Amino acid sequence: MSDCVFCAINAKQAPASMVYEDELCMVLMDIFPLRPAHVLVINKRHVQYVRELTEQERNHLFATANKVSQAMIVLLLSVAY
Repeated sequence: MSDCVFCAINAKQAPASMVYEDELCMVLMDIFPLRPAHVLVINKRHVQYVRELTEQERNHLFATANKVSQAMIVLLLSVAY
């Protein structure tokens, strides 16, 4: 998708502060974070709706989001104390 910023990031045509990346998804810092450690978990294959993801992509995306959120909680708790 030529006008999709996330496709441009995936193609390395746009900069991003990448937290994690694998063959199916990428996790990057939001450029306008609402809270500390606000990240975006993005599927690499362009789709408009989550329902368009394959079962494998959807399961992997949500498993990755869960792992990242758990890591962020540990990080934020360690900084708070």
